Amino acid sequence: MPEYFRLGQGFGRVGIEHSRDTSIMHDIEHYNMLASAREVAAKYKVSQIWNVQEGGGSIIGSPVVHRNTVFVGACDKNFYALSLDGRQKWRFATNSVICSTPRVYNDTIFIGSYDARMYALTPEGKSLWSFFGKGPIYSTPEIIDDRIYFGVKGGILYCLTSEGALKWKFATAAPITTSPVFHDGRIYFASWDKNLYCVDSSGRLGWKMGTGDIVTNMAMHEGVLYFGAFDRNFYAVSASGKLLWKCQLGGPVFAAPVVGNGRAYIGCLDNNFYCISLEGKILWKFGTTDAIDSTAAIEGRRVYFGGNDDKLYALGTDGKPIWNFKTNGPIMASRPALHEGNVYFGCYDCRLYALNQEGRKLWSFQTSMSHGSHIEIDISVNAAAQSFQVTWLAQSQDEKKKKDGEGWSGLSQYQRATEQAGSYGGHFALESTAYVQSESHMEGEYGGLEDHHKPKKQKYAKRLERG
Repeated sequence: MPEYFRLGQGFGRVGIEHSRDTSIMHDIEHYNMLASAREVAAKYKVSQIWNVQEGGGSIIGSPVVHRNTVFVGACDKNFYALSLDGRQKWRFATNSVICSTPRVYNDTIFIGSYDARMYALTPEGKSLWSFFGKGPIYSTPEIIDDRIYFGVKGGILYCLTSEGALKWKFATAAPITTSPVFHDGRIYFASWDKNLYCVDSSGRLGWKMGTGDIVTNMAMHEGVLYFGAFDRNFYAVSASGKLLWKCQLGGPVFAAPVVGNGRAYIGCLDNNFYCISLEGKILWKFGTTDAIDSTAAIEGRRVYFGGNDDKLYALGTDGKPIWNFKTNGPIMASRPALHEGNVYFGCYDCRLYALNQEGRKLWSFQTSMSHGSHIEIDISVNAAAQSFQVTWLAQSQDEKKKKDGEGWSGLSQYQRATEQAGSYGGHFALESTAYVQSESHMEGEYGGLEDHHKPKKQKYAKRLERG
């Protein structure tokens, strides 16, 4: 089934008609399209969320090391357990891509998937249970006192028991991709409805705070929440919901900050990595050649992070470069895992890497697919409180050559169309037709241990305008 999108009237087709044959989904050109889409979304003050669809073996989530085993999920739908020398111990198949980071609690492994399930696995890779939620799971679970907290794209924060039973759920008006954080008996998280929430251990709202724009990830340190937002600001908010300070960065922020040595470190979509004092002063920034949406990791006097320029960086906490390691694709959101002096991280090139402290490769492990994954972008038009989807796939080389001269063959054309639409008196019209996953499901279809419901698909055509 072909998918296509138009912006306004007469601006031509955007996107690529494609086959469901995953053999054509390779290269990383659609990631470059994503980066440009972020710029367009920021320019015209619309917000966007990206998804990764089936087809391709990229690693988007972060690895975790536990008991001499490296755990990581991938876009080939598999969750992997590897030895510290890079050999596969086992893998567990889910029904869709995995972009979430696992949590290990009492030797049980918890991992969310885009198939809308939260899985509990034994250390040997056997399923204990799975819970079906309202939409794909990008959020990494937080686990405290035998309670499992996580958000879903359907806008619900769930609390489960360690046996997988629903304890309570809290609804917001938009997707939740943040990983909840816990402090002093309360859970803090953000939603794409531009609110920061605090709920107690029973699921009752403590407070909510409007933010300048979408917040994707956050960190709690000594009773203070630190986070960046798409409004290009970095925030410090008290546990009671009071804004302590904010400082402006050079671009939107997708990554979570990491706090250590009395400072906050965070990557930004303006290609810079920032070090910020806990009083809100930018102490230094380190420039790269592409956007940074990977969360950093700190060990001693070093900080490690990945970039969309296909490099993993090691810096001193003073901002001076120590080394960088070149991969074959962007490091999109994967936070490095540090264990016994080695660095483990996933990459869009379908590999998990292990490096030593000097930045030399010890080994790399390839997932079951060697081509990059299909990336989808949802752009929400905030004034209309609705959304449309823009989808790109990598083309085969033959298709690529054929399309190159035809004028509407990628995101650069999308960007020109968007800019052209925006130049018409500030009138920004969006129109789309496609088969997409329905966001409106009947009550009861989601939210339990049952395993047989699947989202239905519906055809839609919408025209949204912002004048």
